[in-house]
Amino acid sequence: MKVDEAVRSEAELAAFYDHQDDAVAAIMRVYTPSPRARRPRFRAQLHMAPGLGKTRVAARVADLVAGRGSLLMVVPTRTLLEQTYHVLRAAGRGGPVIAVYAPRDAALAGEPGVMVTTDPRVVAWHANAFAAQGEGQFTVLATYASVENSLIAGHRLSAERDGARPLPEWDLLVCDESHHTETSQVWGRVNEQHLVPARHRLSMTATPRLLGAVRWDEQGRLQASDPVVRLSERRHGPVAYRLGLREAQRRGKLAHSPVIAAEVDEARLRDLVAARGRADAGVRAELLTASLGAVLRAAGRIGCRRLLTYHSTVTGARAAAASLAQLTRVLHGQGTSAPRRVWAVALHEGTPARERQRVLKALAAGTDLRGRPVDLAVVCSVRLLSEGVDVPAVDAVALVDPRAAQGDLLQIAGRAVRYDWENPDKIASIIVPVLHLARPADGTLVGPDWGPVINMLRALESYEPDHATGEGEDEPEEAVRRLEHAGRSSSRGPHRVQPPKEARQRAEERARELQQMLTLTRQRSAAVFADWLKITVLSDPVTADTERVMRAVAAYRQRTGHLRVPVDWHETLPVDYARVPLLRKKSEEQQELAEEHERDLPPELAQEPGVVVVRLGWELERVRRQWRRDRDDLRTLIAEHGPEEGLSVWQGRPRRVSADLAALLGEYGFVWEPRASARQLLVEAARVYADQHGHLLPGVEETLSVDGQEVKIGRLLSECRRPSWGAQEEEREVAQVLDELGVWRVRAGAPWNAAFERKFVLLTAFYKEGGRCGELLTGQRIFRGDDLGKWLCDQHRRWPRLGQEQRAVLLELRMGPATGDRRVTAAGSVRVPRSRTERLMEIVTAARQHLEEIGPLVSEDGRHCVHDTYRPRVGGIEVQLRRRLNAARTRYPTYPPEHQALFTGLGLPWATAARNGKVQQQTGDGQ
Repeated sequence: MKVDEAVRSEAELAAFYDHQDDAVAAIMRVYTPSPRARRPRFRAQLHMAPGLGKTRVAARVADLVAGRGSLLMVVPTRTLLEQTYHVLRAAGRGGPVIAVYAPRDAALAGEPGVMVTTDPRVVAWHANAFAAQGEGQFTVLATYASVENSLIAGHRLSAERDGARPLPEWDLLVCDESHHTETSQVWGRVNEQHLVPARHRLSMTATPRLLGAVRWDEQGRLQASDPVVRLSERRHGPVAYRLGLREAQRRGKLAHSPVIAAEVDEARLRDLVAARGRADAGVRAELLTASLGAVLRAAGRIGCRRLLTYHSTVTGARAAAASLAQLTRVLHGQGTSAPRRVWAVALHEGTPARERQRVLKALAAGTDLRGRPVDLAVVCSVRLLSEGVDVPAVDAVALVDPRAAQGDLLQIAGRAVRYDWENPDKIASIIVPVLHLARPADGTLVGPDWGPVINMLRALESYEPDHATGEGEDEPEEAVRRLEHAGRSSSRGPHRVQPPKEARQRAEERARELQQMLTLTRQRSAAVFADWLKITVLSDPVTADTERVMRAVAAYRQRTGHLRVPVDWHETLPVDYARVPLLRKKSEEQQELAEEHERDLPPELAQEPGVVVVRLGWELERVRRQWRRDRDDLRTLIAEHGPEEGLSVWQGRPRRVSADLAALLGEYGFVWEPRASARQLLVEAARVYADQHGHLLPGVEETLSVDGQEVKIGRLLSECRRPSWGAQEEEREVAQVLDELGVWRVRAGAPWNAAFERKFVLLTAFYKEGGRCGELLTGQRIFRGDDLGKWLCDQHRRWPRLGQEQRAVLLELRMGPATGDRRVTAAGSVRVPRSRTERLMEIVTAARQHLEEIGPLVSEDGRHCVHDTYRPRVGGIEVQLRRRLNAARTRYPTYPPEHQALFTGLGLPWATAARNGKVQQQTGDGQ
């Protein structure tokens, strides 16, 4: 904020700063205690984008709560401290000022009414003197670096021990750029009330959700260098007022800042980097020339006349300034959009202040140092943009060779969007060259070449209000209830854990706005563009595999339409985001995965090295387990501290699954609680089956289609009939619903199984509809899809073998055999069950047949290799050889020696090993 703004007309300032009235009123509402409050709230947060007057708001709040008292304002840098002093004076804040920072090269030294010191005794003496004299307001300005040794030490003074009184309690403590206190424990000590007491606290920041820079690790995977930094309400108080970057731009209070990705796709550069590496001096010069050419062409297309370029070294800035004039003549002569007349100069920390002011005036005027007009004036710098230099007349900023530090990118974006009073319609473009060095440009937006664009967009996104976590906007009880009942849905289909509706709408709106903000040289698919923004910019890749997993999730969902991924599923992706030297390593990993899961990759993948396999099922299961641990932590904290305090503590801790990743998975339809979803699907399938058949006793292999999804209703209900099922509360709720739908399990005390219960239920329904036994024996035999006639005939043949209760229920329905029925009394009519020897001989005969027709029964690793479809008939009985061999292997140790001898000569390792072990044991006993 410039001091000369104070001389502008009151009408202009009132119209431009009208949002400050709302901000001041909102902060005072937070400070106003509620009649039912146990204690007054003295903490508040102010989130406003840069250039909107946060310091002015702090000055107005100080007039209300510390008009006749003390104001302590803490800032991160010396330059910002000096700038804050001038803004407070321009805003009408009077009284003496103590500047707590090093006196060396202090610009405020010698200012009237200002004392510069870092001695805690001096600060405490003058503060107590000002408070005792009652002369009115006084202000203390300090940097975060001086808080520990000057302010906290001043509060710890003792008159008896040190001969000096401690610092008094502050009427208002303002922490500017308060996100720094979240990342530094030393700087964060200023937030402790027992160390720096204050009646009112105000935390101000332009970056309520500071997104860390992203980079690619050694394996070519995207990861965040730092986690997302959010301001804790427990430490800073509630957010009183928010005004983000894009909302301020819509209101006309900040310049629009489109991001232009100037792409360079040259095979010559890729070959040069592959042959000599990027560290070579000649390669660096070629890359700098390519980046500058892309910037000049982009500046010519948008009509830019004043440009600031950002470099990582002073040498690079000087080289760029020296070569721009000649480079633009070459490009202009080739017919490109580059401007014809370009003037460039390099500024750095060693540039004299007078020379710097002269250069900046020429830049603002759009001329060279001699006053001659040019088509493009360029200032190349390294740290200039982060030193507090404000050039509102600049038209664009270019990241020619940017550093990875996110703080520098925030300064670049903040300086570019400043409001220009001379040009209210200013558009401050941000040009980012993209050199495609890893692979040629295509329809994708992945790879380390896009790192500078991603980091710049994340820096701009950091200026937006923090609406990512829906829990922070709800009452504690509501947030706890939503997390406690996650996965337990009463609606049809899988339950989705998503942020509230408003948060999802804001996320979609941010993605659309970023699409409009970013201009690409090459057109891409809108769907690819949107997914790329959500994954790399709007989310937080807290682990190295997050981006890869999310791309696999997007590919799987696009292909199948859902996200019900089996645990052993592997998704294949083109390796267009990994580095080329790692292709051989990726191929080796593919082969290892194929050998581990006993399957070979498809021929097209085995022949093409440019793919990578993602263990999608395993990765999603890992995320699900981490989410459950977060939920269990919340339950534990609620049990220990109560709902409100427990939720506050839980939100202040780092989570295993970030809110951004959870929101993205929720949008894709990820099921966080598969068991709850499976129970809900079982209830829906049971309801459909009961409507069709009138009961819930299907065969084990029966399936049913529910909303296009095949449900194994028979196996699910069979699992529900296990004695151990029903111990959990959710299972008891499902059992209650099934009881209401129909008969789904054997009645209590009945001595028969579910198959007999199923036929009996159908027989009862047949009888109630007027059916008779004779109809089933001689006439219509099919009822509701079941052959009741055949079953009843079997029961009559087995009549002597039926239990007394079974015969009783059949006779009650008048479904018993007639008197003198020969099927009941004839000898040999009852089917005698086969003995164990006969059943084992069936297995051995089928196995020998397999050896003759197909080959061995086991593979080289000792596993059964009999296909499930091989089912020969032995003695008129179909033998499912694979299933019965598995059962025989399990029961083999319990067989007597004569039965074990039947498996000799079949090449079964488990039979041979067991017999050899027994022989050795007998030999040892004989010795």
